[in-house]
Order: sequence, then C-alpha cells, then structure tokens
Amino acid sequence: MESIREWVDDPAIPNDEMLYRGITEHQIAEGMVSSAAFKGSSRSGDPHFSVDRASMTTPRDTLERLCHSVAVAQLQAGSARALAPDVAGIASAPVPGNLAHALILRAPSVGGSAWIRVARSLASACGWAIPPGAVS
Repeated sequence: MESIREWVDDPAIPNDEMLYRGITEHQIAEGMVSSAAFKGSSRSGDPHFSVDRASMTTPRDTLERLCHSVAVAQLQAGSARALAPDVAGIASAPVPGNLAHALILRAPSVGGSAWIRVARSLASACGWAIPPGAVS
C-alpha cells in the first residue's frame, strides 16, 4: 500500500503566480467564493487542495477538466502562503493529463475551527477567473 506523499513548498512557484481552483455550485455564496471551497478534503483522504498553475494552463482548461465545476476561482500563491503556518505552502503535483496541477498544502496540525478560519481567508483572497454563469 502506498503512503500519502509528504509534500513541501515549491520555491519554483512564485508568490505572484495565480492559482486556479474549480468551484461547484455549493461553493458559491452571494456571488463570491465560499469558504466551502477550502473546507473539505479530497475523497482520497488527502487534506490538501488541488489547484492549477496559471503559468501552465488556462482557466478554460481548468474548467473543462472538472466536470462538476461551474466557475473558476483564482488567487495568488503568495496569498495562500501568507496564511503560514496553517498553510504549509504550494507544491507542484503534476498528474497524467494535467501538468499544471499543484496543491495548497494544509499543515497537518491544523484542523477544526482553526481551519475554518483559514478556509474563510483563502476564499476571501479569491477572485473569479471564470465567474459563475459566464459559460453555458
């Protein structure tokens, strides 16, 4: 059985690089990105949050790869890193079919109400690369 990889912050991802995150209907509140976009973990049990690097893809490609997304949020890598030590950095994590894939790293010691605060901060740092309703 393969263990979950220990990810580390990638200094090759500059703080001014935009990161794209696919957003579903339930991750939108009052036309803005909701903290729900950063509260749950993936089905695999990995506590980190998938994003795509803007230097390697487009918002349209991100949206097309994610069948349940209705919008694409964007935030600067530095905005996520500014939430250290709760956010442990940004790691490049290419996967087959998506070389732009990266992860916002959730520090292993952060959970519960502390992470809710971080999720709110991440959501408030987001803007729209593709707003809800922009694509039919």
